[in-house]
Amino acid sequence: MTADKIKQVAMVLFGRNGYEETSLVDIATGVGIKKPSIYNHFPSKEAIFTAILNEVLDRQLDRLETLMSDIADFSVEEKLRHIFQQFCEVFGTTQEGLFWKRAIFFPPEPFKEEIKVKFMNFENKTDKLLGVLFEEGISQQKIRKLNLNILLASFYCFVDGLFVEHHYYEPEELKFRMEASWQVYWSGIQNHEGG
Repeated sequence: MTADKIKQVAMVLFGRNGYEETSLVDIATGVGIKKPSIYNHFPSKEAIFTAILNEVLDRQLDRLETLMSDIADFSVEEKLRHIFQQFCEVFGTTQEGLFWKRAIFFPPEPFKEEIKVKFMNFENKTDKLLGVLFEEGISQQKIRKLNLNILLASFYCFVDGLFVEHHYYEPEELKFRMEASWQVYWSGIQNHEGG
């Protein structure tokens, strides 16, 4: 239980203050233990960061796979919209999302290469799940027959662009912006002749 609490507290601190600005003393204080007690669970601050990074990515992939199963009977547009909403919700409004954004946009120097490798691995796995969906949409003539890499890149850039919005707009305005963005995005990839 304490190991999970250490990761939970550290994730919040890393996301809010950054890796370099968070000390083991800060983490221990947040957990309610003394600094030496952390070593009963983790050998270093680096090990805590790596454990959190791995778990955040694994959980997001699990969520995406579960969602894909839950929405299997939905239309292609509804499936893609649900995936878009999940990405926005998790990475835009949760402590996990704050941690992930900070790690990606401001990677701690000791972890730059590791984060890049893990991010590319995460994206490759996500590509496979989204790729099946895009191919389904093309075969049903609901999505324009575009190169799969173009469809994947545009989706990621679309979602990434909304991450900033969460920091500046109240829920109502954010909801409007997400809806407006979705309408334009879907219109751009939709096969207007077929669907």
